[in-house]
Amino acid sequence: LKWYEDLYGQLNVVNQVLDKWDGGLPNLDLVAQRFNALSGFDACVILHRDGHLLATSWNASASQSMEAMGPQIIKRVSQYIKNVCPEEMLSVTIFLIEQVIILSQHEDIIFVGVRNPRALNRRHLQVVQGMAMALGKRFSGLRDAVNEAKNPSA
Repeated sequence: LKWYEDLYGQLNVVNQVLDKWDGGLPNLDLVAQRFNALSGFDACVILHRDGHLLATSWNASASQSMEAMGPQIIKRVSQYIKNVCPEEMLSVTIFLIEQVIILSQHEDIIFVGVRNPRALNRRHLQVVQGMAMALGKRFSGLRDAVNEAKNPSA
């Protein structure tokens, strides 16, 4: 997917959290800390689509719950979302009394943003989608580079 700043927005925020891409993976613990410092967000969780917790700035029990639930939520909802909005990036928002949990998946990465529900706006959704897209691209780009190195074209 091409990055459309007007659609997914907040490219500067994503770059601030991830640093410029040098071809490798960012330090995901540092990414979680930087994301947690953003105004308007309470925490984040970075998951592999297979359910592995890669990094978090949320509390341990909530992060472990999200590790088990996040991929299942995305998997169960994705077929319905694709029927309704086939061109949209996969994103699910769950509204609880005290928190909003925004899950967004791109490639192998599920990025979860957590915030207080009172002031949620479109910008928050765009930031989480942008983080998922950027991390998904970096993971898939690294995977593609490793596969190319193992199996060079003749």
